[in-house]
Amino acid sequence: MPLVVAGQGEDKNLTNVIVEWKQVGINLGTRKPTVEAIREGVAEVLGTEKFKHNAWTLSKSFDRYDLPSIFDGVIQDAVRNWARKKRQARWISHGCDGEF
Repeated sequence: MPLVVAGQGEDKNLTNVIVEWKQVGINLGTRKPTVEAIREGVAEVLGTEKFKHNAWTLSKSFDRYDLPSIFDGVIQDAVRNWARKKRQARWISHGCDGEF
């Protein structure tokens, strides 16, 4: 699906630049787009074949990944790292300075 994106903060800046760079949509480049800017952006992505084609092509490139397994691995790694750091902090607070 071609996109019309706007906003700033969190990861919006990076996401919006990627949308623009990959030409899968339009970056309105503002924190608070006007209704008219949104209307024009939507009209442009719906009326320009390259946005639809590029969005479809990008979507197909994601099909080769097993996203549920990737996300599961990332989450499990984060939990393991958090638990390890918590154990280390507990050992240090009890006067032990070695890893286990």
